[in-house]
Amino acid sequence: MSDLTLQHVVLRLAAVLLVGTVQGWAIAAMAVALGDPGPMQDGRCALWPLRHLDLLGALAAVLSTAGWSRPVAVDRSLLPGGRLATPALVLAPVVATLVLVTMLRLVRPAALNLLGDTDAAAFFVLVDTIARIGITSNLLALLPLPPLAGGHIWAARWPRAAAWLGRIAPMPLAALLVSGVAAAPLARAVNAVGLVVMGPFWS
Repeated sequence: MSDLTLQHVVLRLAAVLLVGTVQGWAIAAMAVALGDPGPMQDGRCALWPLRHLDLLGALAAVLSTAGWSRPVAVDRSLLPGGRLATPALVLAPVVATLVLVTMLRLVRPAALNLLGDTDAAAFFVLVDTIARIGITSNLLALLPLPPLAGGHIWAARWPRAAAWLGRIAPMPLAALLVSGVAAAPLARAVNAVGLVVMGPFWS
């Protein structure tokens, strides 16, 4: 974190707000599509960052490039198949984020013709930052641990344990990310996934 400049903070904050919004919206939209109107009533189907912002998760992402959005409350009794719907809830934010990152990478070359040199360079860095935070947060989200998207796996099988973990896990998780303990394995996984998923669009 010693090389974290003001520009890095601003770009990462913008990326965190965008990625967190897409991930939170994707889980909410999937839950509603499967039959639970709760996320719609809670306002989680809106593409408004503050609806999805988790302060600790956002701080962890700004400092380490990996974080999480505010968990989406889901009533599994309303979902067809009960626990069988859980994989859809876990994978929805992953797919949505990958679509976002891929689209940004595809349109990025057009910035050379539409923006000046300084603005185009800033946009290039922003897209790279969004891609890095998006894929890192996706990998993190797959872990079956509240408050991550993968925490729906716990909630489907052990709801009381999931609620307890959702209260105590965020702080240690943020500490592991910000301290750098999880940085090396995450970085290797992110580079591998980025190359496989995005190929020449990954740098």
